[in-house]
Amino acid sequence: GARHTPLRACSPDPRARRARGTLLLTGWPYGCKMVRGNQKILAQAKTQAKKDSKGCAKSDLKLRAAANKVVCLVCKSPMVSHHQLKEHYDSKHPKDTCPPEE
Repeated sequence: GARHTPLRACSPDPRARRARGTLLLTGWPYGCKMVRGNQKILAQAKTQAKKDSKGCAKSDLKLRAAANKVVCLVCKSPMVSHHQLKEHYDSKHPKDTCPPEE
């Protein structure tokens, strides 16, 4: 078979030294690979910046409660408008009559 000659440590070809595992390549283009820990930190910072730019998330529950002005007298379901109450009575309480709009 072919005789293997070991490469010297000062070989000008970095790929040959990398193949043997005798050289740790750093710098561009070899050392620019992003490691998982650093990528995680950068992703968290980017997400936090996006949240800060949108402003704080506000709860919509108080606005929804204020919008419900009409209540069904049979089942106590809150409604937004009298028109919605009429549709509700037609579908859920067909035997009862819808109260008049106030």
